[in-house]
Amino acid sequence: MYQSKINYNVGSEIVTLAEAKNYIRVETDVDDLLISNMIIQARTIIENYISTDVMPKARSVFVDKIEGHDFVLPFAPVRVISSITSKGVAVSTSDYEIKGLDKELIYFKNLYLEDIQVNYETLGLNDEFLRQGILQMVSTLYDNRSDVVFDSINEIPNDVKSLVSSYKKMFF
Repeated sequence: MYQSKINYNVGSEIVTLAEAKNYIRVETDVDDLLISNMIIQARTIIENYISTDVMPKARSVFVDKIEGHDFVLPFAPVRVISSITSKGVAVSTSDYEIKGLDKELIYFKNLYLEDIQVNYETLGLNDEFLRQGILQMVSTLYDNRSDVVFDSINEIPNDVKSLVSSYKKMFF
């Protein structure tokens, strides 16, 4: 069994309400709450697509058994691992190593562990391609917010995929 959850957000959105309103050419305050929620929705859609946190978060992962000695944390890059427990007992930092380009791989040294919980914070990402992808996604959501849609709408438009695909995680 594998479970993952977001405990809380550590950072803030990389796209502001003012930037989104300017991008979609909205001049009134009537839709501010709607657009703010669309910023969150757009960022979340992109995070799930690329399997990486754009906004830094505190996360917990639980796994009942690990095959082998290593375990990959989702939504890296990892800023810090707060704690690792096995059956409710703390695992010493001398019993594992953190590896990988994004510090996402935990290698347990000569241990067989069960009921493992890892609490950690992700670093998040922030660059112009991600910002542009979020803005384009907000625009798509805003333009297609009615209950009736006449044309097919992809969950993630191809131009947004093009912008953010280089961040997509690939595991071998």
